[in-house]
Amino acid sequence: MAVGNSNGDIHMLKYANGHQGLTLGLLVHHDDPEREYAYDDGAEKALQLAPQAGWIVVSMKNDWKTVFSSSAE
Repeated sequence: MAVGNSNGDIHMLKYANGHQGLTLGLLVHHDDPEREYAYDDGAEKALQLAPQAGWIVVSMKNDWKTVFSSSAE
């Protein structure tokens, strides 16, 4: 399993998914300007490769109910 959010994580994601058996590659897409920063700078290539590489793209905007919590527990 590997989780990344930038082009610098491409090799790690490829390595994690490049084995037989169960693997998981997740790419976090920072696309929620309301609750966090929306940016693709530095992740353009990873986002392009994700579909063909079999990585799951997780959208902060569409897939996360909570991005950050300000409550201290």
